[in-house]
Amino acid sequence: MKKYNIIFSPDADNDLADIVLYLGGFSPNIALKYYDEITAKAYTLETMPFRCSLVRDESLAEKGVRRISAKNYDIYFTVDEGENTVYIERILYSSMAFDVLL
Repeated sequence: MKKYNIIFSPDADNDLADIVLYLGGFSPNIALKYYDEITAKAYTLETMPFRCSLVRDESLAEKGVRRISAKNYDIYFTVDEGENTVYIERILYSSMAFDVLL
């Protein structure tokens, strides 16, 4: 089975750090749990990233933006088949207006 490399964009790294910082204000254990679950879900994209559908927004779908959910967050990513790489673009709270942030 083909394996893809996973690369987090600087925006996605910042999103994840913000999530951990925010949740850490309530509970360090919860923050760590969310971090682990979000990153684990992102790394499931090493195999079969095309199992996730394109986003509904047409302009983003044309760019190949896909989404997978992890807890209350959505992981937005693109796949470069030629480079065999999944690029994690953003990690956003599920109810955020993602189209203006991508």
